[in-house]
Amino acid sequence: QEFVAHLRGDKTGPNSAVIDVEIVVDGVSYKKIPVTFELTRYQQLVKTVGAIRAGTPLGPENCVMSREAMAQVNGMFLTSLDQVVGLNAARDLQNDRRVMLGDTALPSVIRKGDVVTVVLTRGRVKVTARAMANHDAPLAGRITLTNLQSRSQMVGIVSAPGLVVVQQ
Repeated sequence: QEFVAHLRGDKTGPNSAVIDVEIVVDGVSYKKIPVTFELTRYQQLVKTVGAIRAGTPLGPENCVMSREAMAQVNGMFLTSLDQVVGLNAARDLQNDRRVMLGDTALPSVIRKGDVVTVVLTRGRVKVTARAMANHDAPLAGRITLTNLQSRSQMVGIVSAPGLVVVQQ
């Protein structure tokens, strides 16, 4: 007697697979039994080493690669240290946490209180002024500014360190 096993339909589910086990006696199929196996899928992920405060640069000094069991593989978790180099922690991260895309942020090129040049373009007229940043912002990020002369608030997009473009 011998056993012959085949994966049913050559397919596996996210967490299980059905194997048809055939019992063969003297070369003749005696019985076919379906057996369900629970599967554990693994993926290489970036994890934190120690607690990381918001705004801290991420890299090999505070992140490591780890093989982790995953219920479902998705694109929310970072899978390479190259993906975190040059980014900052967007929030406080606990020790041994899987790093997700939402846990990272671009580094700020404008800090709260910085005096920046504001370029306001309306049609063919371009006006420049000085304003103070109300919060930190990365390149291509939205920022709220206070005009130094009129004290009015405006929102613009950071186009370079010290330069904000306001579209109207």
